[in-house]
Amino acid sequence: MELLYFTVEGKKNQSKLDELLRLKEVLGDYFMGENQYKSSAENLNKYFYPFNYVARKISPGELLKSVKLARKEYQNNQVVKANSIADLL
Repeated sequence: MELLYFTVEGKKNQSKLDELLRLKEVLGDYFMGENQYKSSAENLNKYFYPFNYVARKISPGELLKSVKLARKEYQNNQVVKANSIADLL
């Protein structure tokens, strides 16, 4: 969670702020709140799996590019259709 807080505060991540703020809200609700979004460990794993998979397969220099590609492929393959992380969970 601390890494997420620092990432949201970073100036160079402003273009991705919406998704980061949704993620922060959902994770905070799951771990420290009343779980209003009805999140589960299984759903969180489904969301993070493509990122973890890609991160293990590539060099650090290609990580950001590949994460974006994996996320796009994940959504295009209709594994999940969500407008936000809250919809996914």
